[in-house]
Amino acid sequence: MPATLRATRAPHARKDDPRWERTRGALLAAGRRVFARKGVEAATVLEIVREAAVSQPSFYNHFPSKDALVEAIAADTFERDVAVKVDVFSRV
Repeated sequence: MPATLRATRAPHARKDDPRWERTRGALLAAGRRVFARKGVEAATVLEIVREAAVSQPSFYNHFPSKDALVEAIAADTFERDVAVKVDVFSRV
């Protein structure tokens, strides 16, 4: 690759980079929407990345598979549910 192209390429986003979190959040939200519309089995990674407006390689930078995205959505939902319950019960 010519040096001029190498110098202009953006470095890969790291987990501490806000872009990484933004992309992950977009994929989680898109996954929720696509799974709600089509079901987990019928949904494809291509549909999810199109919904999230990110590339397929970006998807695989965040999740090794569609199943891993499903697990991340479930974990995120569980964590949010626990946080809401802790907040509610802390005020009782």
